[in-house]
Amino acid sequence: MKKQKNNEKRKKLKVLTWIIILGIAVIGAIITYLICAKFLASLAVFSTIVGIGLSIYAYFIEKSSMGNLAGAILAVVGLIGTLITVLDSNKPIQIDFDSMTEFVKEREKLKEEIELRNKTIAALNEELARKNRPAWEQIVRDYLEKGELQKAIESIDPNLANNNEEAAQKHIRKAQLYITNFQFAEAEQHYKQAVTIFPSYDNNRAIANFYFDLNKFPEAKEYYNNSLSLVTSPKERADALHKLGRTQWKNNAHSEAMVFAKEALKIRKELANKNPDIYLPDVAETLNLIGVLQSDNKEYFAAEASYKEALEIRREFAKKNRDAYLPDVALTLNNLGNLQLNKNEYFAAEASYKEALKIYRELADKNRDAYLPNVAMILNNLGILQKDKKEYFAAEASYKEALKIYRELADKNQDAYLPDVAMTLNNLGNLQSNNKG
Repeated sequence: MKKQKNNEKRKKLKVLTWIIILGIAVIGAIITYLICAKFLASLAVFSTIVGIGLSIYAYFIEKSSMGNLAGAILAVVGLIGTLITVLDSNKPIQIDFDSMTEFVKEREKLKEEIELRNKTIAALNEELARKNRPAWEQIVRDYLEKGELQKAIESIDPNLANNNEEAAQKHIRKAQLYITNFQFAEAEQHYKQAVTIFPSYDNNRAIANFYFDLNKFPEAKEYYNNSLSLVTSPKERADALHKLGRTQWKNNAHSEAMVFAKEALKIRKELANKNPDIYLPDVAETLNLIGVLQSDNKEYFAAEASYKEALEIRREFAKKNRDAYLPDVALTLNNLGNLQLNKNEYFAAEASYKEALKIYRELADKNRDAYLPNVAMILNNLGILQKDKKEYFAAEASYKEALKIYRELADKNQDAYLPDVAMTLNNLGNLQSNNKG
């Protein structure tokens, strides 16, 4: 009777032991799958735990060396499987960087085209709203108000112009209308015809601006140079020099860019001495460009001086005309913040970024489409700064808000803003990875 009771207890102990072993194995497998989402890894962990359990069970309960050996073998096989799976998951992902580069280039090109289109629409609205416009422009405006873009384009006939200047102006207006319809090849042809028929300063500058906005900098330089040879006033000369400086900066010809920018600054300061209300904003514009060039050349102290001088001017003008000059204040603050970050002046950089962010938020409240991308840009910059300061929670909050904005923008224009979504996700992923480490 006593022996029978012992057998029953032993049997219950065996069942309980196996329930515990299998329970632990299942929990381990589930946790593994939740962590790495790999079925084989989960199976390997399950085998390892069962094997260890079998060894313990065979040694302490069954007193079986064969069971102990079988459990040990199963545990070793499971452990090896686990290690292989883990090592395989840590292999670097093979990325086709050429394809990725082309993808980013295409998306950046589209973003530039959208920005040019928006800028052109704003310019057209302003130009077609002016008084004393010629009859043919009134016809164009009437068609546009009806939403009949193609008819507006067809209504313009350069061959019916009174002179070459008017014919060129008609070609430029057709070019602008084609831009609003993303027909950039057609727009280019009409710009070229305009400068061929009437090669004035304004017409050369118009086609140069077109090429610059599409990141075609060698072509932009050619026509800015043409405009420089056709100037009729010191202001036009300074404007052409500034444009050439900006173009050569984009062309990575920094030394030549600096020569153009410094000459432009000299002329603009001379003009500002006589009429500060008109020309000081131009001085600030060129100071900002020089600051960018100095920063790129790692001339940080000189760059800071240029940015601060530009910022002082722009702050003063923003007091008089907040809507017109506040975006320039924010732009220079962002540039200054980038510079201070490069100098490891974290607190100064944070102050610059936060002031710029406050301004861009205010501007976005009034014009969401125009300034929301700037809010996201500053938040991303601020996240980088906070990460460098090891303020990981603050950095995560900045990245997440930037990501939310970029996703909202991508919902409306996926092609233009997907690279920004990817960039911010990458920054957020790196932050979270480093924080775990």
